Amino acid sequence: MASSSRTVLSEEEILDLLEQPLSENESESDFDYDSDSFQNNSSDNNEENSDNVHVSSDSEEDSWRMWSDTDTDFKDFPFDESKCGFITESSSVPSLPIGFFQLIFTDNLFQQIADETNRYATSKIRKVTPLPQHSTWWDWRNVTMEEMKRFHDCFSHRQFMQIFWALHVYNLTSATHVNIQVQSRLSKVKNVLNYLSGTFLEIYQPYQYLAADESTVSFKGHVLFKMYNPQKPTKRGLRVYLISDSANGYICSLIPYFGAVTTELLICPHLNFSEKIVLHLLANIINATGQSWYHLYTGCFYTSVALADELLKQNMHLTGMIQANRKNLPAAIKKGALCLRKHEIKCLCNNKMMVLALQDK
Repeated sequence: MASSSRTVLSEEEILDLLEQPLSENESESDFDYDSDSFQNNSSDNNEENSDNVHVSSDSEEDSWRMWSDTDTDFKDFPFDESKCGFITESSSVPSLPIGFFQLIFTDNLFQQIADETNRYATSKIRKVTPLPQHSTWWDWRNVTMEEMKRFHDCFSHRQFMQIFWALHVYNLTSATHVNIQVQSRLSKVKNVLNYLSGTFLEIYQPYQYLAADESTVSFKGHVLFKMYNPQKPTKRGLRVYLISDSANGYICSLIPYFGAVTTELLICPHLNFSEKIVLHLLANIINATGQSWYHLYTGCFYTSVALADELLKQNMHLTGMIQANRKNLPAAIKKGALCLRKHEIKCLCNNKMMVLALQDK
């Protein structure tokens, strides 16, 4: 039997191996929630001024080096906050929650819903004419906009159920979409979503610091794209991706998740879904406000070097937790390469980004 020999590497050789970059095919889909944080810090001509953020001026963009105390030349993006906040006179900014609701759910929207409900009810009655003797539709009358606004407190039980069964917000017969799957899942609420998304940014412009996250809207019906997330307060329902203002939690841009077909609606097809959804939502904000220079905060699901690079091209910063197995991270930060003691920090940077690893336990 042949015997096998083992080569023992010296400490210097092990360190050299750890500094070698990993292959581009390394998986980034396996989730890992180590306490690694990530920040991008500049564009080609701009750098950010922050106690926790660093940008180097090396000519080699992809070369990572250890953070140095001498790296102190920072600059902020010229974000203009003079137009941020509610785009209304100060006297008209409501003080009660119902006032903010009325700013978004306007009479125009309620009128659209009332008109479509009446159209749908009329077409439904025509399909079953002549009506059965005890049909609930014999005494149907068109609902008005004012009645729709007070849907919960001004009807008999019979009329309430009539409106409940006929409630409609969009005429599907007028829908023209190329993708039939997207049409069947999106069209029934498309006009309301478009109206709300536009209104969000018509009455309010966000400040510089934004946050990307997802939320779950409670829903007990039967649809293919209903989600279950045990980590959310609302565990079952419809997933909605959104970007909100970090100053007050105001939702600036949102898009519901209708399954894999949602990907076809997003920009930047060369990126992953978690990166595309953020850029798509940010594009809506930029188109409405006319300025970029935002600073976005993200969680592990969204943060990546590719997303940071795309945001830098648009003069935007990115700060967030990052999974240790993401592509293009420096080899010394990769999972398995760190041997940190409790509360020890390791920080590397290049001319555009900084990545920091912290051992908190």
